[in-house]
This record gives sequence, C-alpha cells and structure tokens, in this order.
Amino acid sequence: MIAAARLAWRSLRRHSRRTVFCVLATGGGLFFAIAYLGLSDGMIKDASERVDRTGLGHLQLCAAGFRDEQDPARLLRAPAALVSRLALPPGATLSARLVSAGLLTSAWGSRGVEVLGVDPVAEAGVSEAIRFVVHGEPLRADDAHGVLVGAKIAERLQLKPGSSVRLTVQRPDGELGAERLRVRGVFGGPTASLAGNVAYVTTAAAERILGVRDAAHQIVVVLPEGRTADALAPSLRDTVGSGVEVLTLGELVPLWKNVERLMDVVILAIILVIFLMVGLGILNVMLMSVLERTREFGVMMALGTRPRHVVAQVLWEGVWIATIGVVAGTLAGLALNAYGEAYGLLDYSADFGEVYEMSGMAISMKLRSALSVPRALGAAALVWTLTFLVGLYPAWRVARMRPVEAMGKR
Repeated sequence: MIAAARLAWRSLRRHSRRTVFCVLATGGGLFFAIAYLGLSDGMIKDASERVDRTGLGHLQLCAAGFRDEQDPARLLRAPAALVSRLALPPGATLSARLVSAGLLTSAWGSRGVEVLGVDPVAEAGVSEAIRFVVHGEPLRADDAHGVLVGAKIAERLQLKPGSSVRLTVQRPDGELGAERLRVRGVFGGPTASLAGNVAYVTTAAAERILGVRDAAHQIVVVLPEGRTADALAPSLRDTVGSGVEVLTLGELVPLWKNVERLMDVVILAIILVIFLMVGLGILNVMLMSVLERTREFGVMMALGTRPRHVVAQVLWEGVWIATIGVVAGTLAGLALNAYGEAYGLLDYSADFGEVYEMSGMAISMKLRSALSVPRALGAAALVWTLTFLVGLYPAWRVARMRPVEAMGKR
C-alpha cells in the first residue's frame, strides 16, 4: 500500500496541471459549499436573534382562544402562581403582560396602538425595545401614570418626553377605559420598527385602566437555547392544563418555520449541484488520465505488476487529490466564515436599510456568516467520500485491462 501511495504521488507530480485542476475542483467546490452554509446559517441566526429580541419570546402562555380572538376578557388569573408551576431551564426569563388594543391621542392626532402593561424590569429580559430609550427616561415599576412609546408613534403624534396623551382601551367587561398619561420616554433600537405600534405602561397602570386585578393576558418566555422550545412545549402544556395555550415561535410566526424549511431545501439543492459538478469534473479528468496512461499500465502489468497494485495506485491518486483538496477547501471556507462572522460578508444596508421586515420577521441587510466547524467537517467528509468514489470507475477500467491490448494502444 505504501508503494502504491508513493507511485500515485509521483504520478500526480508528473502531471501537475491535471493534479492542480482536480485539487482546485475539489477544494473550490467544498469552499463554496462551506461559504454558502455559513452565510445561510448566519442569516437564520441573525433573524432568530432579532425575533428573540422583539418580545415575541420562544414560548408564550395565554388563555385558550386569546391568541386567535384577542378577547381582553380571556385572562390568566394569578399569573405568579402559574409561573411557579412551570419547570423552566436555568437562565430562562419571562414577563407577564396585560394586552389591549388602544387609541393613543395627542394634540396632533391619533394612532392605534397595542398597549402592554408590564413590569419594566421583567420585560427588559424578554424585549430589547423597552431597554433602548433614545429620548427621555426608562419606565419605572412604580410609575402609575407614565407611558413609553416607539419612535414611529412619537413622530406621528409629535410626542416628546413630558407630552400629555390620552389612552383609550377596550376593557374586559366590554366598557371603554380612558386615562391621560405622560410620555416618559421614546424607545428605538434595531428591533423598534417591529414594535412600532406598541405603547408600554406599568402593570399597575394597566390594571387600573382595564379594571382587572392579579391577571395577565400572556406570559412570554425566553429560553437560554431557543432550539429547545419545541421539545419543552409539550411538558408545559401538561403542566398548565387545557385552559392555557402554550405557543412556540413557529406557531406565533408561521412564516418563520416556513423560511427555515425553505432554507434547508435551498441549501440541499445548491450543495447537491456543487457536489455534482465537482464529481463530474474530477471523474472526467481522472478517466482521461487513465485512458492516456493505458499503455503505461499495460507495460507495468507485462513486467509483473499485479493488477490490484495498479488499481491501488489509481485509487491512491484519488485519495491524494481528495485529501489535499478537502484540507485546502475546509481551511479556506472556515477562514471566510470566521471573517464573515466578525465583520460581515455583504452589506446591502445602503440600498434596503439596516433591517428588512417581512411578516413579523426582521432580516439584517448586513449579511454575516456563522462559523460552524461541525457543519464544515460534515461537508468536507461528503466531498472526500465523493472524490474517492469517483475514482472507483477509472480504477475499475484499469482492472479490466489486458496487458497485450493495453500495450498496443497509444
């Protein structure tokens, strides 16, 4: 085997152009596969993190039917007691909210808003928007007459810290609740556009306006690992019973799961095309190499070299090409993904803005890669195997040669 490996290496060095082409085909195909995997993973990761920070959470608990009907009378009673029954992993954060559709009115106009009554400290653990106060001051837990609005609302109604607004909401009992509030601050940040119609008030203020006590419409949960939400949801449903719905991110934003599935299909299709092109290119070159050296192989067998040794030499050529190409392609692909993760690969923010919004999702227009060594090694293993398998057909052709016939070919 060692002798066959040495002969194969010498043969590759003797035909350097052909060798370089095969190595570039193998390494280049793997490089583009790893680069595309990193870019697609980076897009999904960025979109997932942005969804996490918008306040949707990985899981939401609400009274049965509230999500579909948005009926303010569908309340979770004693939310603190309900939370105490949940078996959540360490590091999970949650926030209980009172939710109502409302109308915010200033001297300059009116705008429909979604009113969230929250504990500001707890809400800061599940939503980025409430933390990014760009004007004024954050909402305090003991502030019973303040409101925090998004930048779009502030611009539309010409609000600033200290402005007086009137908030009108539909109460659970069917009546209208109304109260004059003071704008404490305006929030912005990367995810503020997705929360552009939200107005935050404290839980105490929401309870007073809505006329409820010790209740919540939804409990938002953010997990340390968002991927575990689907596995955790069934056990939480068993704990809370049929009167409470436990919704995952895929149920809250159906488009999210569709995008993930579509990306998986697109990635698979593109990688298959890349691998097919690599395989056909290498097969063509190695087969031509065998055909050009038919007389050489015939002389070797006529001088006593056993056919299996000749076949081993051809297979070792494939092994050398696969190994060199895979190592080079993997290192180059990982290097590009590492750079893309740190600094970004493509930047379309000048054309489309920093964030592109789509059905509750936000995708950054500065595209970054995600460095994943296991994914890269998996692609490398596939390319190495493919390259080796491609070399089996030329080796089979060599095995069928008859020395006399082979020596007669030119």
